[in-house]
Amino acid sequence: MLGSAPSIESIHRVYRDTIAAKDAEIAAAEVAFGKERLIFCERIAALREALRKHMVVVDDWMHIYASDMCDEARVKEARSRVYEHGTLAYIAFAQDNARAALEVC
Repeated sequence: MLGSAPSIESIHRVYRDTIAAKDAEIAAAEVAFGKERLIFCERIAALREALRKHMVVVDDWMHIYASDMCDEARVKEARSRVYEHGTLAYIAFAQDNARAALEVC
């Protein structure tokens, strides 16, 4: 004789438990994904900031070395930033910022 068939309640219990376990796995994956997404966004923000700083450096260079083609007030601002610590230090600082941003990634 064959064994008795499982009850509908026991089948539902198995399905309910399986679904609950899968829901827990999905929730854990969503939390992990959220953390990874946050880290990714922070890295992108660091790269954007480094790029923004580099753009200022190039803009300052342009205003100093092509001053005859630029607004005098902007030239003065650029010279003030660059000459505060010297040209080499200004460029080195920008390079350090870029390297630090790349290391984050």
